[in-house]
Amino acid sequence: MKKITAAVRVLLCAGLTAVLLRGLQYVTRPVNVDHSISTIRAFHSLPENSIEVIGLGSSHIWRGLSPEKMYADYGIGCYNYGNNWQHINTTRLFLQDALKTQKPRVALVETYNVGGILRDCDMDGEIYYTRELTPSSAKDEYLQTCFGNNPERYFSYWFPLAAFHENWKTLESSSFRGLQSDVEYFLESMGGMQQFAEAVPAVLSDPDTFPEEELPGEVRRELDQIVGICRENDIDVVFFTVPYEGEYKYGDAMEKYAGSTGCSYLNLFDAAEETGIDPGTDFKDPTHLNRSGAEKVSDYLSRYLKENYELTDFRSVPGNLWEKGESLQN
Repeated sequence: MKKITAAVRVLLCAGLTAVLLRGLQYVTRPVNVDHSISTIRAFHSLPENSIEVIGLGSSHIWRGLSPEKMYADYGIGCYNYGNNWQHINTTRLFLQDALKTQKPRVALVETYNVGGILRDCDMDGEIYYTRELTPSSAKDEYLQTCFGNNPERYFSYWFPLAAFHENWKTLESSSFRGLQSDVEYFLESMGGMQQFAEAVPAVLSDPDTFPEEELPGEVRRELDQIVGICRENDIDVVFFTVPYEGEYKYGDAMEKYAGSTGCSYLNLFDAAEETGIDPGTDFKDPTHLNRSGAEKVSDYLSRYLKENYELTDFRSVPGNLWEKGESLQN
């Protein structure tokens, strides 16, 4: 009986320790990834093969592309699968994750972060939210690129407290509550992060004055893989760059790359008049569009897509996902 009692005590102690560690991992997480986790979960809840256009890239597309606008005005069935910070190898991982359940006709790939990839780095928020993506050989390859052969980095991926324990010193009330944004929000917006209506003036420079640089070799290899994956799945690729306050150094390089691979490239720095972007009213901060700016970019891209691709007008499909999203908002 004493042995049984001792065993029960050991099990209770182990269980309490596991609960405590799990709680510590949650409260010390990087809270600025809560929205990122929610949009991934929302995407994974979509019915299979239900979208025709997918948006991929950093916060510049996540906050700068409105699937709601694309549907309302053009009937385009898009999900915005962008996310904060994304380097181009993280974007490729999101594409590979998406294709497990979806067969889009067009991929809109935003190019803000084509200056480099995540390589030989420690755990950060961008890598942390990939824990929500489906386990696969693609994720294994991605982590190998990010972490190299450092076992401590891999340990931090599966046990994030090892990477973020210092966050204990800066806990806030948000650390103890549930996800700051839920799946329902992103199903309503179909992935887009456009709740910002306020305007912060930005300064847009003349793109003709931007210094131009070549794409790094490792970035070209990632882009080649993105294009190759899309070709294998009969997906057309449209690269594009959202305007922001600052100098974009890869406009010529991206135009040249797109031309050499048979893809399209839209540099919206050069299309200020066509998009109607107003630096005084269309930014939520100097580098990200607000709702008004996102709708203008979405209108411009939608017109391009309708002129160049055969896409379903989902407004004629009763009970479609975008119609449901609109009904949730009204």
